Amino acid sequence: MKLTSMALTKAERKEDSPLAVTGSQENEFPWGLSLTLDNVSLKKLGRKAEDFTPDGYVYLVCKAKCDTIRTTKGGNKEDVSVNLQIESMDLQTGDDKANQAFDKVFVNGK
Repeated sequence: MKLTSMALTKAERKEDSPLAVTGSQENEFPWGLSLTLDNVSLKKLGRKAEDFTPDGYVYLVCKAKCDTIRTTKGGNKEDVSVNLQIESMDLQTGDDKANQAFDKVFVNGK
């Protein structure tokens, strides 16, 4: 398995890009690649907010079902999107041995 950087390039960050959030030039990653875990989700994963730190990293493993595939045509452009519904997941924080093993295999997550 190879991790692929999902960071937007300068060209993708242009305001007319469908990947960029309207009116924002500072987003490093596309809209929709963010995951929010509420109290219920954290509890299911055996985690608390205190297990995380801003700018800290976690490793996420999940099983997701392809829910829908959409193609939108407009002008000379065709945009395609795939919606994935996460059905089950686990995450590892910096304190976990699995996180340390992951770092060894993927050279600090890259």
